[in-house]
Amino acid sequence: MANMFILISKNNQYSKPMTQAEMKKELEGYINKESFGNLSQALNDVADGKGKATQPYTYPHGTENFPVLHASSGKIGANASISLFWYDKPRDKEKDHYIIAMGEHTTSTTYYLAHYGQTEGDFKLKKTIKLS
Repeated sequence: MANMFILISKNNQYSKPMTQAEMKKELEGYINKESFGNLSQALNDVADGKGKATQPYTYPHGTENFPVLHASSGKIGANASISLFWYDKPRDKEKDHYIIAMGEHTTSTTYYLAHYGQTEGDFKLKKTIKLS
């Protein structure tokens, strides 16, 4: 089985593993159509291992804390921009991408979690993430 995408719900439940196309369709339900192209590019970056460090943030999975990565597409401050936040967890010779939040790039080091997020913690929906 290839690398899969898993969406972590607001109550910290994991979705069934999805292909990139299935994840795109799932996440499109949270954004306007103008953002679909940027979502596609951000998901391509996730799949291609082009995530950037999101220091100092980590996310718990079981007894481990995984470093959070992000990928953005679209102009900073533009309403159609998309930023995805996730962590990778190895599985056999593959890895799974656990999506925890989706927002937009507001400055070169800040992101507003406008579209999708958790109910509490660093990746709470409507929270601003600032990188160090």
